[in-house]
Amino acid sequence: MQIAEVRTLAVFPLALALIAGPAFAESEPAREPSEWAPPKSGTGEMDQTTLKTGETLYGKLDRLRDRKVYFDSDGFDDLDFKWSKVKSIRLPSLHIFRLDHGEVTGTAEMRGDRVRVRTSRGEIIEFARSEIVSITEGGEEESSYWSGEVGVALSVRDGNTDQVDVSGDVRIKRETGLTRWINDYRGGYSELEGDTNANNHRAGTKLDIHLTRRAFLTVPTVEYFRDEFQNIKMRLSPGVALGYQFVDSAVVEWDGSVGGGHQYTEFFDGPDSDNDFAAVVESKLEIDITSAIELDSRYKVQIVTTDLDKTSHHFETELSNDIWGPVELDITFIWDRIEKPVADNSGDRPKSDDYRLLVGFSADF
Repeated sequence: MQIAEVRTLAVFPLALALIAGPAFAESEPAREPSEWAPPKSGTGEMDQTTLKTGETLYGKLDRLRDRKVYFDSDGFDDLDFKWSKVKSIRLPSLHIFRLDHGEVTGTAEMRGDRVRVRTSRGEIIEFARSEIVSITEGGEEESSYWSGEVGVALSVRDGNTDQVDVSGDVRIKRETGLTRWINDYRGGYSELEGDTNANNHRAGTKLDIHLTRRAFLTVPTVEYFRDEFQNIKMRLSPGVALGYQFVDSAVVEWDGSVGGGHQYTEFFDGPDSDNDFAAVVESKLEIDITSAIELDSRYKVQIVTTDLDKTSHHFETELSNDIWGPVELDITFIWDRIEKPVADNSGDRPKSDDYRLLVGFSADF
């Protein structure tokens, strides 16, 4: 009797485990498969971006640059948001991933801190999310590499004072995984009682080649400047520079560069032209005050080593507020200075400093 009881007690736990096992298995949370792969190309699926809030966006991921994602949503048009707000991505379309150690192109999926890319050869490459420097579209359409911004400010007065003030700026950029080509223009014109009292133009082009995650080489960089009231008919400054990104966080980005080059200047009145060498130091600071408000500041000094009196400074700071879709309200302050402007034939010398405060609208495209 005792032996039977012992056998019964021994079998009872085993039977209980067999009966209860399925119930316990059903109550366990579902586990993610150990093997997962990015989608195949050519399926016609839309890109997906899931935010940490749980919202999933469908459309096209245009690019990731400077910790900001630009997404063309199927339901909300063009959106931009911080990379830190993204939980996962699924990209059936081709994209170029620039990493700390190189570049890879293909379809992709990101889960947690891991990213997997399927190349055109069918090879799957895995790397950490923290290794990503930028993401750009990698399709065959050339237009996928281009973006831009255009802005305008206008003021008209009539009655006791007849005055017209107009200013505009344009920036066009082409980005790939390893290069960034920036072309920009800013100009201003003003009339008071029919007489021109401001007429200035600044345009530039530069090609940045990324050497590492933070270091970049700018070659070439060319700037054109004209200001009738600074007695500058044309100032052309070609050169090269080496830059570095000192701060790259979700809120603050700060980079600077040092370079040099030739400076050729023609004047409206006075000497015919000058040829000089200038050392150039530039700094750019971007601060995301809120998700909708951004402060961008830029300072550039061209130190003319052959004649320090010709040294010029340019500073501009712009406060932008998103108001609707791609449209922003911009408040811009600009300061230009030449240490000792060249006098005209009558001996009149322009003032060293010029200041401008602009209020206008801009739109991304």
